[in-house]
Amino acid sequence: MPVFAYSIAADQDRPSEGDGYVRAETIQEAVALVGHPDVNVYPLPADAVWPGEAGEAVWRCGARCHHETLAPAPHTIRLDTKDREALMRFISLDVETANADMASICQIGVARFVDGAVVAEWKTYVNPEAYFNPVNVSIHGIDESAVVGAPAFNGLASQLSQFVGNDVVVTHTHFDRVAIYQAARRCDVPVPDWSWLDSARVARRAWVEVSSSGYGLANLCEMIGYTFRHHDALEDAKAAGHVLLQAIADTGIDLDGWLTRVRQPVNPSKSDTIRREANPDGALRGDVIVFTGALEIPRREAADMAASIGCEVASGVTKKTTLLVVGDQDVTRLAGQSKSSKHRKAESLILKGVPIRILRESDFRNLVEGAAIQ
Repeated sequence: MPVFAYSIAADQDRPSEGDGYVRAETIQEAVALVGHPDVNVYPLPADAVWPGEAGEAVWRCGARCHHETLAPAPHTIRLDTKDREALMRFISLDVETANADMASICQIGVARFVDGAVVAEWKTYVNPEAYFNPVNVSIHGIDESAVVGAPAFNGLASQLSQFVGNDVVVTHTHFDRVAIYQAARRCDVPVPDWSWLDSARVARRAWVEVSSSGYGLANLCEMIGYTFRHHDALEDAKAAGHVLLQAIADTGIDLDGWLTRVRQPVNPSKSDTIRREANPDGALRGDVIVFTGALEIPRREAADMAASIGCEVASGVTKKTTLLVVGDQDVTRLAGQSKSSKHRKAESLILKGVPIRILRESDFRNLVEGAAIQ
């Protein structure tokens, strides 16, 4: 029988105003949703219309509900740590940015997965406190008007951390993780100390046909038969979660196993060597990178860094280019004629649908650092 539940302090015998109720199909799922082992669980009649029967005063807050009237006395349970950990649970996260500065987050989407299903989700616009580049707007459709009245990152960082809790955070590639780090640093809030799992690295090790290329989110979802609306943060977050679930189903490797497997070579039978050409086991294997503008580090050093994480380094922008790294000073220039020819060509190709990502040099260096600790 479906249940609804809430968590209360040990010295309370009923929820206080504002306590959140959650609906679940099982007691175990209710505990996972509430996120606390001390849970009061009420039976929910099969014919009840959730979030409440007629006459109940109910308001919604995401997946949680508050009931002004209570059902009969609850059944109070306590699951020990072992039982709670038996539930496979993780958070999937995605962000959209206003411009090439990865700290310019303008939308965040997160979803909580418990035992293979989305049980809670949250999406919000974010005021990036920065300009919107038309190229970025053309990709995700978010502009200045969409974030009017939205909080800046420092105004929602605490809420985001509460949603994540102690769960593993899944993102597709390093970009979202680096964006969260960059936004936290810029807003002077604590940088999240989460356990991260890259679903792109998972995919490369789960399916041989995408081990070196083709592991973009859209292609993977087409491959596994999952339909979603690309470049909406919540849609992308849930899509990354479903990629991980399919990989678990197809390989038999569980969540903990994947946290270990992604740190191993794509093909364990080959030696993990790093050459001047693209590292075959690099986190960004299959990406083609181009550098432009005034970089703080020598181009030769930048090329070595890119090759070490799997990128093919090219001299010019083409339809095969996936990453363009621009000097930090150059990326803030708004007038088209002040940008390099490579920069302008990349933006032109993006507008034609070519999936090129433009990064600042500092973001590129953070990306390399992040890939090194995977």
